[in-house]
This record gives sequence, structure tokens and C-alpha cells, in this order.
Amino acid sequence: MSPLYHELRNGLLAVCDEREAHAIALAVLEEVFGVARIDVYADKVRHFSDEERLHLQNILCRLQENTPLQYITGYAAFCGRRFEVSDAVLIPRPETEELVAAALESTPRRLLDVGTGSGCIAISLALALPRSSVEAWDLSADALEVARRNARRLGAEVRFEMCDVTAAPAAGRRFDLIVSNPPYICEKERADMERRVSDYEPHMALFVPDNDPLRFYRALACLGRNRLERGGRLVVEVNSAYGRETAALFKAEGYRDISLRKDLWGKDRIVSAFLE
Repeated sequence: MSPLYHELRNGLLAVCDEREAHAIALAVLEEVFGVARIDVYADKVRHFSDEERLHLQNILCRLQENTPLQYITGYAAFCGRRFEVSDAVLIPRPETEELVAAALESTPRRLLDVGTGSGCIAISLALALPRSSVEAWDLSADALEVARRNARRLGAEVRFEMCDVTAAPAAGRRFDLIVSNPPYICEKERADMERRVSDYEPHMALFVPDNDPLRFYRALACLGRNRLERGGRLVVEVNSAYGRETAALFKAEGYRDISLRKDLWGKDRIVSAFLE
């Protein structure tokens, strides 16, 4: 293995385990410096200039401060595409790809993504459903700018709007599908989170009060009653600790054919429900 790899990996062991340090070191060399993994393994990494070495050291320092690699590189992978990310948006995660897959089990003509962040959900759906009309909401102007840039770069037609789902008007455009990955982590869970998440990702997109963990799901259920077409569908990502409670909430709000699905790690993660 390349000495540069070992230097980077060993520097990361202070903040992560060996497996993660290995993965991050390879990713930095490949994604930032264009070094092929086979060259790392074969110890055939090209000579790094003094400027590149300084850049590598700066990256290592930021990683040792628990800055997420995606915020350092400025992009994250999602559904086979690269999305621009900044500290204004959550970093897309693999389990959210399952939310997109669940949404694509139908072919809605008009769909809405609530809390779009980087736009990864809305854009992925728009590209998979080119004949559909896609709208996306967020509370953050900075997040919406990131999402718009992603849509332009990836060639997706998405209508972005600043809107708070907890105060959304009852009247307005109607949809066949509403999809959302809303804030769902309770404040009491913060102490158990990785610092690279709790210290850097936007808290507005992460946390809910301990005494009201389902506040956004109530708002989404209400939005669905007002704005979904009859037989329309609501698909949401949930806190695994509240999957059953979220499904029960939707049932109490008049939804039917409710399903609770597990993610790649066997945790309750996706709730799907149809409007009566």
C-alpha cells in the first residue's frame, strides 16, 4: 500500500475505527486527487507536489475535527449520481435511496417532496419519471439554492418553493404522491450521535422536540388530507424507534393500506399510506 495512504489512514484512527479510516483514506485519494485504488494497493501512487501535500494535510486536519468528507469534497453520491452538498443541507444517506425506491412503486403524475434539502429525492424522482410534474419544498433559502443548482446540473425539471409544512395552506396544487424525509431525531438522542453529524449537519433538518417526536408526521398527514388526490399516497422516512407510532398516526388520520418497511440494516424506516 502507498505510504500516502498509510499516512492518511493512521491520522484518521484518532477519530474513527480502522475500517472507516481505510474507506475514508481511499475516498480522499480517489475523489480529491484522482488516484486510482489499484495504484494505492500496488504502491504506484504518483508523486504529490508540495501544494498537493499541503492540501492533503488540510483535509486530514478537517477530518480529524470530524468534518464530514462530503462537506470537504462538496458532493455526495445518491442513487448513482453526484449531488452538491454544503452545511446548509443534510448529507444524503443510503436508507433514503430506499425511500425513493418505495416512491417509484407507483407512477404519479404530480408529486411533492417536503423538506427537500439538497433536492436528492425530488431530482431522483424527476429523472426517473420524466413525464411527471415534481415540486419540492424547504424552509431554508440556502438549501433551496443548493437544490436548484443540483437540478440544473443534472437536468431535472423540479419546481422549488420555500414552504413550511407545519403552516402549509390547505388549498393549492394537488398531488398523487407526497414523499418526505422530515426531521425525526429526538433531542435526547443527540448525545449518542456521531460528532460529524451532530456538530456539522443542519439541526433544523435533524431534530425534533423530545415531547413531540411525530410533529412533522402530523403535519404531513394533514397536508395529505388537504392536497392529495383521492387514493393518493404518502411515503415517508421515519425514526426507527417510532415506526409503529407513525403508522398508527396515519391510520388514525384516515389513511389505509399502511405498510411499515425495514431498511438495509433491518430497522423500521419507511412508512407508506394511501388516502381514503
